Amino acid sequence: MNVLTCFHAALLSLPLPRSAGVGRWLCRPRAFLARALRPGGVVAMALMLGVLSLGGCASNRRSDSLESITEAYRAGRFAESGAKAEAFAKDSTGADRDRAALIAGQSAFAMSNRTGAERWLRPLTSNVDPEVAGNANATLGLLAFNERRYSQAAVMLAAATSRLTGDDGARAALYAGDSYEQLGQAVQARASFQRGLQMAQDASLKRSIQDRLIQGPYTIQVGAFQTRQRAEQAQAQHAAAAKRAGLPAPRVVPTTAGPGSQLFAVQIGTFTTRPAAESARARSGLPGAVLSLNRN
Repeated sequence: MNVLTCFHAALLSLPLPRSAGVGRWLCRPRAFLARALRPGGVVAMALMLGVLSLGGCASNRRSDSLESITEAYRAGRFAESGAKAEAFAKDSTGADRDRAALIAGQSAFAMSNRTGAERWLRPLTSNVDPEVAGNANATLGLLAFNERRYSQAAVMLAAATSRLTGDDGARAALYAGDSYEQLGQAVQARASFQRGLQMAQDASLKRSIQDRLIQGPYTIQVGAFQTRQRAEQAQAQHAAAAKRAGLPAPRVVPTTAGPGSQLFAVQIGTFTTRPAAESARARSGLPGAVLSLNRN
């Protein structure tokens, strides 16, 4: 599974203006330009892309147009949202155009259209609105990460972190940290994870960041089950994939999900670094996630 796939959920949680701000900028663009709206979600991210929600100005034809674009994006009709956003952007100026361009670029990203994403998002990376700039940087950072351009990914995701807030900023920080890890820059990675942890509000996102702050060794965990029998079935199911990838046979490890709650995890391999474990998981096509063995 590549980053575009893994980050699809982040993408839908990443950008696009927050409802309170959007309603106002459609009615009073100057007021909107003068203030900073919160970043959306890429990736987020993420990168990270929370979807645009419109409020007020119900009779405004441009509001209706942006609303239809947003609904198409929310529904996963990215070809439609991209085409509509491009047309809207070409016929608009100022904040209106920037918001439409952001949706156009993120729609292109969702469809793995690198050229389209770059064309619409690159000019927005230094936008005066931190939400627009943050989401543009986050989306392009994820694109760079997926293409293994980790140095560029780290720079752009760090820039997104500085512009976004809350969970959007935390997702950007998480993927910036992953980029630094791929570059072997452990100090920068840890600093980025710590910053993300301070920003995160969602419990599952916090756990993901905390997992990265725990030191190795690491393993590939393909699942955790309530019964040993089910775990052994999964162990047998994934044995062939592990062997083809040159990995050790899956093992069943008793673990816990909380006080008095025992589970049986199916784990494969032991790795000194997270990037090594992630690379092995990608090569094998195994499901699950990379976890630190020190978290159990």
